[in-house]
Amino acid sequence: MMNKFVFVLVFLCIAQVSNAQSKRQQLKKMGTVFYQEDFKEILDMCVQFQKEHPNETDHLYYQYIAEMLTFDRGGDISRLLEFEASKGKTDKFYNYWLGRIHLSRYEFEDAREHLQAFLELDVYKSAIIMRETRDMLKTIDKAIPYYNDPDEYEVERLPEGINTIYSEISPAFFNGHEELIFASNRNPKDSHHEAEYYTIYHSEKKGSLWSDPAPLIVLGTFSYENAKVEVLNNDNRLYFYSSKDGGNLMYSEYDKNSWSLPREFDSKLKNRHVESHFFINDQENYVLFVKNKDIWETRLSNGEWTIPQRINGKVNSIYEEESPFLSHSGNILYFSSDRPSSMGGYDVYRSEFDSTRMEWKEAVNMGFPINTIDNDINFEVTPSDQSGYLSSNRLHSVGEYDLYYFHKEDKIPVRGVVTDLNTGRPARGVEVRFLPVVYEDEVFRNTTNEKGEFTVNVFNREKFETEIRISGETLYRGEFESYIPTDKPDLNLNFEVRVPEHLKPKTNYATLYQGAKEDSDVDLEMLGSKFRGGRKAVINNIYFDFQSAHIKSESWEVLSRIYVLMLKSSDLVVEIGGHTDNIGTHEYNMDLSQKRAESVRQYLINEGVSPDRLKAVGYGELLPLASNDDEENGRELNRRIEIRVLE
Repeated sequence: MMNKFVFVLVFLCIAQVSNAQSKRQQLKKMGTVFYQEDFKEILDMCVQFQKEHPNETDHLYYQYIAEMLTFDRGGDISRLLEFEASKGKTDKFYNYWLGRIHLSRYEFEDAREHLQAFLELDVYKSAIIMRETRDMLKTIDKAIPYYNDPDEYEVERLPEGINTIYSEISPAFFNGHEELIFASNRNPKDSHHEAEYYTIYHSEKKGSLWSDPAPLIVLGTFSYENAKVEVLNNDNRLYFYSSKDGGNLMYSEYDKNSWSLPREFDSKLKNRHVESHFFINDQENYVLFVKNKDIWETRLSNGEWTIPQRINGKVNSIYEEESPFLSHSGNILYFSSDRPSSMGGYDVYRSEFDSTRMEWKEAVNMGFPINTIDNDINFEVTPSDQSGYLSSNRLHSVGEYDLYYFHKEDKIPVRGVVTDLNTGRPARGVEVRFLPVVYEDEVFRNTTNEKGEFTVNVFNREKFETEIRISGETLYRGEFESYIPTDKPDLNLNFEVRVPEHLKPKTNYATLYQGAKEDSDVDLEMLGSKFRGGRKAVINNIYFDFQSAHIKSESWEVLSRIYVLMLKSSDLVVEIGGHTDNIGTHEYNMDLSQKRAESVRQYLINEGVSPDRLKAVGYGELLPLASNDDEENGRELNRRIEIRVLE
């Protein structure tokens, strides 16, 4: 009997050890797959791990990040933050992942803070990761001005049924706005599986509802690259591209609620490399198409198609152009491109035709909300140029690509003052946000000035969620409906909020400054206790206008933290040192650095710090941290403010 119990006990111990080893092996493999960014595989592995270890939570780190970088981009980020805080096992790439998540959610300032913190963290980073991180920071810098000043368009995702968890692309007008033709890779035979091919669909709008899209099977199927649709000739002809037999434009004619078998548009265009991204004008005598990443043209002249050639002007670039669309007037060309001036991915651009020079002018980015940091393609506009459709994989898309409807709307200014209830003083440097209830990717925002004032231009006759935020922390949330009668120029809207005396720094951030390695673990709030005479901290988060000593509003948070430090450590006497790169003359750099140091000193004095405790010194380019031969890793670091403890 005893031997039986011993055997059972030994068996249980072996099983427990084996289970622990299996768990560790699973987590190790999961980590490998995770850092390969195979997020679909990770999510499958997490499901299996949860089944085998229902009481374990170690896999949730991978799961949460994978979900928020794929299908749940707009999901609750607090679950990841709470998990990380509870576990206390910060991955050295934590800030990198969190930065990517915030960026994908268009939370640019939060993204910037985490990505910058990751770069400053003293851990090994591959050249690829470093480049990706810097590229994301550049994306943020490009995107913020667009997002802070949205254009006059409202962009609304079309409803479920039109959009699915799969891809919907290439919208085309049919019967005005009342009917829609588009391509999708949903499987018409099995709604639960994605097809390898695209089918063209038709849907009719009845009141505010769209009918279930019907597949136009007679037109065949297409690859993603070939799934392009145009409807012309008073809705009588539907054009698409077929890659069969060397490639050609095809058309189908509409008659009595049915479409004919496809026919070649013109045999003379066959095998001329007219690629799938094409446009045909209403007269059917002019074709734009993409070839070798550029936009080309051919026109019908005396019954013959001209030899295709690149369009004249400043539209084509060394980057990719796609989805050309010509306005009904014929003098405005819309297209998508991934050129450096895009916010990220493919953006929609607009170019006007110069009839004097007979060429297209410099293309202009159409801005937010037509464009996002994601891919925005297949832009089509009505004859009035007031509304249209596009395809995008932006934040709130339910599938890989969704269809969106856009239209122009009047905007009105909303002005007001934000007051801190704790002090009764104006709350400066806080972000005022208006989020339209219907148009989910659009945010209208601005930051209060030194008097707590703000002005935000929003759509008239819309409902908004309102937020007051600072450093990513929401201090106020409410609702607001905009309406301005014709006899009033704007709306006044004041807010009273409680701003914490000091916002605690977020966990898992690298230090906000760079200095000697031995000081790399010292947070700004601890300078007073850990720093002694001669010790210094390099503050990288104080920004000035270009070639100016005027402090930008995004610097106020860091300056307020220095102010709090000076209050807590009443015996601290510090030197504020201004430093520049080597661009410009020595005299100019010395003067600029002195003025910038004086600006920081004056800010602290205005806040109540005794002038006797603050010394401002300009060092110009004399004390660089890095080589001035490189912008990102040199000159950018050298343009700084240093705080050095004197006493």
